Amino acid sequence: MISLDLLFYFSIMLFTIVGALRGWGKEVLVSFAGILALAIIEIILPKFAGDWPADKTLYAKWIVILLCMFLGYQTPAINAFADSIRLQRNSARDVVMGALMGALNGYIIFGSMWHFMAAANYPIAGITAPDTATSAGQAAARILSIALPNYLHAPVIYYALIIGCLIVLGVFL
Repeated sequence: MISLDLLFYFSIMLFTIVGALRGWGKEVLVSFAGILALAIIEIILPKFAGDWPADKTLYAKWIVILLCMFLGYQTPAINAFADSIRLQRNSARDVVMGALMGALNGYIIFGSMWHFMAAANYPIAGITAPDTATSAGQAAARILSIALPNYLHAPVIYYALIIGCLIVLGVFL
């Protein structure tokens, strides 16, 4: 059995490698897709999932995150975006910045999904809450305390969306 904090670090390492291979221009789109997913979850989803059970709400949040991130990863495959000089990886700086952006994307994706699972009180069979009496449980509690959904509530989520739009426009213009 693997602890969730080790799985968190493994996912960040995996996303770092993917980001280094893809380059920073493509990873900026994924980061914006993650912020957009959190905005949808914070602003729109409560209108639909007002009295849903915790497990159904958790799955809806996961679907929103995974769908937005999937679309963020697929956007550079569209021909209009793929030909952009900004998306081509041609220097060591692009690799390093891509790795950093990839790590941020891993933090957004896995940290948000874990945060929502913890908020739903771990409704999935086989996944249990970390025991805070152990060092692994304390590490997991620290990770959960810095998860992005803890910080992106209204009005901060609006600022994050605006800043994200400006960054994406800056990358492509």
